[in-house]
Amino acid sequence: MGKAAFTDLKYQGYQENIGKFINSLRNRVIKYNKAIVSKRVMGSNPFFSWLIIEPDDDMVVIKMKVE
Repeated sequence: MGKAAFTDLKYQGYQENIGKFINSLRNRVIKYNKAIVSKRVMGSNPFFSWLIIEPDDDMVVIKMKVE
């Protein structure tokens, strides 16, 4: 068994795991952004403003770049 074959076995599944991690991270960012936006919208509503605790000012919407 050559060195190249050993390296291929060592990193087998690496790209799939990175792809799954990126998809998981993207889904978490989407959920976070939806929660922040919905709480700010509901907090600005006079009817729901007493019920909703608005997020802090340092909690901003995360922008994702699509390429």
